[in-house]
Amino acid sequence: MNIDPAREGSVSPSHAARTAHAALGSLAAVAAALAATSADAGVPGAISVSSTVSNTALTNGRSLDINGDSVGDFTIVFFNSQVLRIDGVGTNATSDSNVSTGFAVDYTLAIPSNQTISSSTAWAVTTALASLGSTGPGTDYYAGIRFLIGANTHYGWVRFNIPQVSGWAGATAVSAAWQTTPNLAIAAGAVPAPGAVAVLIGAGLVGRRRRT
Repeated sequence: MNIDPAREGSVSPSHAARTAHAALGSLAAVAAALAATSADAGVPGAISVSSTVSNTALTNGRSLDINGDSVGDFTIVFFNSQVLRIDGVGTNATSDSNVSTGFAVDYTLAIPSNQTISSSTAWAVTTALASLGSTGPGTDYYAGIRFLIGANTHYGWVRFNIPQVSGWAGATAVSAAWQTTPNLAIAAGAVPAPGAVAVLIGAGLVGRRRRT
């Protein structure tokens, strides 16, 4: 006869087996939920939201430090008073639409939310942010970014808002995030995966009252 401490009484072996089976099933459900969470949001804990790019005004010569190491990764340049440009520092690059602005650079490629940004993305060290090669001003756009930390390549995204075709008043870098794991792809708009506690709550395993 097995003793169930929670009930302070005796339970049958079959009851104990059913309880153990149910617990294992719950753990399996949690594991599956965690796996699904990881698949939806990238490698858990690998994505970092930039603390230095947040509704950042795009002014001529403005530096964008994506990972907050006090080293500029990209520079904003106003070119010929008509083209707002983003220049990668060194070999750092942005997603390239392969559509020319007529000012010796291509438009930045606007990447839809959840689309993968990786080594397979078309890249250019200098691109024009004007409309980001998409539907025009007044909309938030994701641009893919590729930058170096030391000798390691990291992928990420920056969300830009370009309110008008020229003049650039009010243009901002809304937010940014990047993969802390070198060479690992990221989805446009992806942020860190929720913690395990949230998954446990969803599975009903946190805060469950013990039967009496």
